[in-house]
Amino acid sequence: MISPWVVGQTRPIWQIAWTDNRSNAIDLTGATVVVLFNSGSGSVPGAGLVTLTNAKGGLLTYAPATADTPAQGNYQVQLKATYTDGTILYSLQQPFVVNPAV
Repeated sequence: MISPWVVGQTRPIWQIAWTDNRSNAIDLTGATVVVLFNSGSGSVPGAGLVTLTNAKGGLLTYAPATADTPAQGNYQVQLKATYTDGTILYSLQQPFVVNPAV
């Protein structure tokens, strides 16, 4: 994820390699992945588009939407994968700063 960001910014598209704490790729085969934004009052799913570019290798892109960053502030960004068997996996939260538009 790229930080700092600017209110309403939608580019560049994020390229993410989801790995575990040993740098092994997380297998996302069959999973639905969402990006969560947390400003301290709960997590909100991102409005942008997640694309799995290499599910087995844990590679994905996220095209942010304007609605993802409506206000300046300090956020946490996290990935959530829901697998077809109902299991859920979360990534660690990453700090994400949103600055005001100039």
